[in-house]
Amino acid sequence: MNLNRKGLQVLAAVCLVLVLGLGAYFGQKMLGSEEDAEAEMTAVTTDTTDAEAAAANGTAGVSDALTVAANASDTVAESADVEQAASVEETSVGAVAEASGTKTAAETTEEETVAVSEEWQNRVIADVDDYVNIREEPNTDCEVVGKLYAGAVGEILEQDGEWTKISSGSVEGYVHNDYLAFGADAEALAQEYGVWKIRAQTDGLRARTEPSIDGGVEASLDTDEVYYVEEEANEEAPDGWVAIRISGETLYVAEEYVEVFLDLDEAISIEEEQAAASAATRTDGRALAATYDEVELLAALIYCEAGDESVEPYEGRVSVGAVIVNRIYSPYYPDNMVDVIYQSGQFGPASSGKLQRVLENRSWSESSYQAAVEALSGVSYVGDRTDFNTYDGSIEGIIIGTHVFYY
Repeated sequence: MNLNRKGLQVLAAVCLVLVLGLGAYFGQKMLGSEEDAEAEMTAVTTDTTDAEAAAANGTAGVSDALTVAANASDTVAESADVEQAASVEETSVGAVAEASGTKTAAETTEEETVAVSEEWQNRVIADVDDYVNIREEPNTDCEVVGKLYAGAVGEILEQDGEWTKISSGSVEGYVHNDYLAFGADAEALAQEYGVWKIRAQTDGLRARTEPSIDGGVEASLDTDEVYYVEEEANEEAPDGWVAIRISGETLYVAEEYVEVFLDLDEAISIEEEQAAASAATRTDGRALAATYDEVELLAALIYCEAGDESVEPYEGRVSVGAVIVNRIYSPYYPDNMVDVIYQSGQFGPASSGKLQRVLENRSWSESSYQAAVEALSGVSYVGDRTDFNTYDGSIEGIIIGTHVFYY
């Protein structure tokens, strides 16, 4: 489109008129709206004044609430700081415990609970150098009814503050907790003081020279006979076999026919201690004349029954010989040594053939021979008792070494 100068001036004037007209129109509309709004505001002046008064009254409450909220916020912040500090402290304790190899109390309690076997949850062991008194009541002024020697075990009957009532052997009474080990501590002491043994669960159980059915039969065990486990050899024994010690020899029995148990001492009553002290002393009993062959026979039997000098005292060997002498004098047994020793069902080594092998090899020890001579001369540490067996707590009598001597 081509426009001259005059045409452009006309066009500009028309546009200006249009703009001014539109401005006047919209201005009038806005003025009317403001007047309407002003009238509306005037109509609600009273209500607004009341609302402002109420708001003014509420302002203090809101202000107070904000103050409380601010304080609460500070408290929350402080709590967060405390929790963070506690967390840091716990972390530090845990880190120290881990670094030092120790455990926190919670960890120790939980692990000890798991570690203690059911058997030891209700047992105690005397944790003393010699012995601790067992009293009739939980008071040091009460009567002493027995003694619990170091490593001896007891069953917990009840606990009364600093005292524990136990049952051990033939004794029941109270022991102060300071002298007892409980739980995991007791179980650990049991391993230190106890001795592993086996108890035969059948008659005629064969004890072999090797842990195999091809091993030679050296002895025959009857039900309830008890023998020591030879721990070093047992560690190397194949599964299914237990190494035991019989008269100084290492033999093997089938595990399925024995009970393996940890043997621990029990309490002794005051009466039992007094009786043992008066009985287990040397006495001049009845001497017995014997031939040279009979002395050797007795020495061989003593060696078979009590020849292990690592566990049997010399008095124990003399006492085995004294039992033979006492039987010869007793009306309930044969009246000569050969028949007494070989009497059916009486002495295991005699029936198993071991006694004969010792005689043939003349392999008894010097102390066994000397013990035979003393027993035949009338020396006795067991009075006139006529029986002995491996001590397992089931028989009362004079205990010497691993044996109990009784009537």
